[in-house]
Amino acid sequence: MPTACLKLCSGGCGAKVQRGRCDKCRGQQQRAADAKRGGTNPFYWSTHWRKLRRMKLNQTPLCERCEGVATEVHHRDSNPDNNLMDNLEALCKSCHSRHTMSETNEKRR
Repeated sequence: MPTACLKLCSGGCGAKVQRGRCDKCRGQQQRAADAKRGGTNPFYWSTHWRKLRRMKLNQTPLCERCEGVATEVHHRDSNPDNNLMDNLEALCKSCHSRHTMSETNEKRR
């Protein structure tokens, strides 16, 4: 059975890989992408949050405000530590952005 030709890592480290980046460069790329997110709470990158979010969106597939397709989950009390299902609201991108902007504007006053 033929083996694939090894190529140089596209991350520039010189490691030989079958394709793309080596594990080390992929990790560096992910950390750089995470750093770009800035002030976002790291909780939202966790496996726990992704599972909780998926569960809420499966349970409530429509936006709870406009009945469009829900793609985001919002904490009603804005407390990311309060992950009770009653505190989570399934929203479409538009409604979530609108709500976030109004919260941001209220904090500026």
